This record gives sequence, structure tokens and C-alpha cells, in this order.
Amino acid sequence: MKEEIKKQEQDVVQVVKGAGINFFGTLLGNLLRFLYLFFLARILSQDDLGLYSLGLTILKFLVIVSLIGLDTGVVRFMALHHGKQDFGRMKGVLNVSLFISLPLSILVATGVFAFSEIISTDFFEKPELKSVIQIFSIGIPFFTATVIFLAGMQSLKKMQYKIYTRELGENIFKCIFTPVFIFLGFQLPGVIMANVVSFVLVAGLSYFYVKKIFSGYRIETEHQREFKPLLAYSFPNSISEITVRFIMWTDIFMLGYFSESKELGIYYVVTGIIFIGVLFVESFSMVFNPTIADLYNRNEHAQLSRLYKMVSKWIFITSLPFYLLIIFYAEPILNIYGEGFVPGALSMGVLGCAYIIYALTGLSGYVLLMTGKSWVNMMTNVFGCLLNVGLNYLLIPEYGILGAAWGTGLSLIAVNLLRLIEVYYLVQVHPFSRAFSKPLFSGLAALILMVITSKWMAMTNHYLDLLIGTCLFLGVYSLGLFLFGVDEEDMAILDKLRNKLTKSYVT
Repeated sequence: MKEEIKKQEQDVVQVVKGAGINFFGTLLGNLLRFLYLFFLARILSQDDLGLYSLGLTILKFLVIVSLIGLDTGVVRFMALHHGKQDFGRMKGVLNVSLFISLPLSILVATGVFAFSEIISTDFFEKPELKSVIQIFSIGIPFFTATVIFLAGMQSLKKMQYKIYTRELGENIFKCIFTPVFIFLGFQLPGVIMANVVSFVLVAGLSYFYVKKIFSGYRIETEHQREFKPLLAYSFPNSISEITVRFIMWTDIFMLGYFSESKELGIYYVVTGIIFIGVLFVESFSMVFNPTIADLYNRNEHAQLSRLYKMVSKWIFITSLPFYLLIIFYAEPILNIYGEGFVPGALSMGVLGCAYIIYALTGLSGYVLLMTGKSWVNMMTNVFGCLLNVGLNYLLIPEYGILGAAWGTGLSLIAVNLLRLIEVYYLVQVHPFSRAFSKPLFSGLAALILMVITSKWMAMTNHYLDLLIGTCLFLGVYSLGLFLFGVDEEDMAILDKLRNKLTKSYVT
């Protein structure tokens, strides 16, 4: 019994420690993205920023197509083989994924380059988009390789390498090369070339770290390549991943189709700020995913349920203040980028509300994937994709970026609530506990205080107003959590984590 409890605590500590590394690394990466987006908003016109956002979204979507779900397959199967110490099959999964995805990504890149004029002129009716698509297409194979390499590192819970590559490396490279190309007089093409150069360098860096990780394993047998199980799992997941990304990017695509580039530029800044909050879900999910697969494979459903509740609670505690703040301070935040972006404030408020629900239920999709329910997840995402396309089609022509926010927000809520029901019936777990009431009441109390005090606290300096208000909100929120008290289970885990980190530091 003691050994079982010790094993449960080890699982939780490992998730918390990995999530902590991922969180602070991703936080730093998002800070760099924020500064980079601020830089782009200042040097590019809103039209050019809109073209950049549309081209980047097309690139990311085509990378998902090139991967055909193999990145999630790598996480699941490498985690399972690692649990069995089958290092030959681990390496085989990675090799098979690269063998399939890289040629496919080159084919996709060639196709989009060749049809760039049709895509830009005939579909989006933006001829100036052609060169944007052509330059971005060069980066598709490198981006694809990076995602596969990072999936391999994620399966082994080596979260620090993801931080070094995607979060720090990619953003630092963009921040270095963009001013260089701008100085040389390239403007928008220079920004895109800087992005492509960063994709190439990050792919090389990811390969270096993967090689370093596998040098620590003795693989005496020939790499055991299992195409059939990997593809059987990955194919439905590829449809699922394409549809879930389409849910996320339908608003960008349809704004590109129905609206002017200027509106798209405003919306790109809004979604860029909103997506910063996703790091709270991703920080835990990157470490939680292989743990789900391992626990489910070992039939440890009680520990899976316990961990699911605890991690979901932590995600909600960290996510809620961020989204409440960007809802309340939408106008001052967007004003940082320039007065021309302030019309996106209402859209940011709508999306902020939707992402609070996402924070509550965001892990449910990962639970379906890592427990082998990829077909169920696929059908749910297809439903969400169709709903999102329908809502955006109806709302964008009439309401512009606000219609895009409502369409995407409602679709996101519907899909995540449906996933929650599926996880409960298929895996017999759910994320909720009474502990969720603590951050909820603390957040509402802080928000009510902000509404009451906002009139007499208002200053002529918007930046100072934003800073003081944020500090006050976080202070009241933290005080509320403290007064409600910390769960004994959380304290035990945090003590163990602190002891482990202290021991690591001393040694």
C-alpha cells in the first residue's frame, strides 16, 4: 500500500515539476512573442500585418496536414514503449514518423508554392498574398520535422528541450533576423524570411537534442518499425487534429475571405493576446499526456482520475486571473499596440469568456487521445469544425471581427463540453471537485472590487492604470485563495516537490 501511494506521489510530482519547467519556459517564450507582435504592429501597416497572419496560419495548417497525426502518435507510442524499456521500438516510432511526414511535407510545400496564385487571387482575392505564401512554403518541411522531434522529447518528458527550441530558440531567432531584414529594406517579405530562417535553425536544434537524448539509450537491436499500429492510431487523429486546428483558425481564414486585410490585422493581435493564456493548459498537458497513456495502459484508473482532477484545478487557478484581466482591460491592452487596434476590444472580451470554459475542460481532449479514443475525438472535432464554419459564415459578413469571435467562442465551448461528456462515459473520469469554487469565488471577488474602484482609480496614464489595477487584482485573488486555504493533498505534493528541487539544487 505504501509503495502504491509513493508511486502516485511520484507521478504527480513529475507532472508538476515538468509542468513548472514548461510553464516558466513557455511564459518567457510568450513574453518574447508579445514583444515580437508589438514590434510587428509598430513597423507594419495593419494591412501587411493581416497578410502576415493569414500566411502564417496557412503555413501552420499545412504543417498539420503534413504530420497526418503522427506527432500525437509519437507521444503515445514512445511513452508506452519507454514504460516497457523497449528502446528499439521507441526509436523505430520516431524514424517511421519522419520517414512518412518529411516527404509528405515537401510534397505539400511544392503544391502550395505552385498554386499560390490561385489561393491568393481566386480564393482570398488578395493578389499581394501570393509572395507571402511562396516564402512561407519553404518553411513547411522544417516546421514539420521540428514538431516530430519535439513530440519525441515530450514523450520522454524532456520538457527543457522544447523550451530551448520552440519557446526560446525560435522567438530569439525571429527577434534577431527580423530587424536585419527590415534594415535591408525588405519590409513584409523580410519579416516572413526571418520566420523561415528561424524554422530552419530550430529544426536543426531539435535534431541535435533528439540525437543527444537517444545517445543515452543502449539500442542493440535493429529499430523495430511498426507502421500499422502507428498509422491506425494517427490517421483518425490526423482528421481530428486538422479539424481542431480548423476550429481555431476558421476565423482567420474566413476573415481573410470576407474582410479587408486591415480587420484581419486587428484580429491577429487580439488572438495573439488570447493565445498567451493557452500556455496554462499546454504547460501541464505536455507532461500530463504521456502520464495519461502510461496510467491507462497500467489500468491505474484511480490514479488517473486523481491526477486529472488535480491538474485541471491547477490549470483553472492559473488561467482564470489572466482571462479576467484581459476581459476587463481589453481596451488599454490593445491600445499598447496602437489606437487602431482598440476596435478589437469587444472581440477580445468574447474570446476571453470562451477560453475560461476551455481552461475548465481543456484536458478532456488529451485524455481521449492518450487513452486511445482517437476516433471519438475525431468525430467530435469534425462536429466542432462544421459548427464553427457555419457560425463564422453567418456572423462574419454581418459583424466582422466580432462575428468571428462569437462564432469561434461558441464552437470552442460546444466542443469542449461534448468532450467532457465523452470522457466521463468512456473513461469514467471527470475533472471537477469542490476545490474549483476557491479560484472561482476569489476571481469574482477581485473582479467586483475592480469594477467598484475603477472609476476613482482611473488615471491619465493608461499604462500606470493597467499596472496598478493588475497588481490590485492579483493581490485580492491571491488573498482569496489563501483565505479559502490550500488542500492537504496539494500541500503534500508541493512539499515533496520543494524537497526534490532543494535536493537537486544542493547536489
